[in-house]
Amino acid sequence: MIQKQANERMDVLVAHMAMADGVNERLKATDQMAWVRQMNNIKARAEEIVAQAKAAVGEDPYELIKYYFETIVTSTDYIQSEHDQWMNNVLLEGTAVCAGYARTFLYLCQLSGIE
Repeated sequence: MIQKQANERMDVLVAHMAMADGVNERLKATDQMAWVRQMNNIKARAEEIVAQAKAAVGEDPYELIKYYFETIVTSTDYIQSEHDQWMNNVLLEGTAVCAGYARTFLYLCQLSGIE
């Protein structure tokens, strides 16, 4: 039951963040393979960071928040580009501006159950 709820929450969060990142129905209609690839990449990278965080610092929300902040800041270059506000740029490209950093941080916190 709990695993089912966690999976449902993950699906909703991934869909929400993908829409914010331009991985939307338009992309799905024009290039289905690119849409699937982007969705899978976003979800996999986010899950990887959450798993690494929990392995490194446990379940303490404060420690997880610190871990996510440090991971995003140290692995992302502040670079303006066409898609610089998108979460997938942070997770997959390592570049973004403030909105990309913030969206990624929020997403990782939500995946961890931190509201």
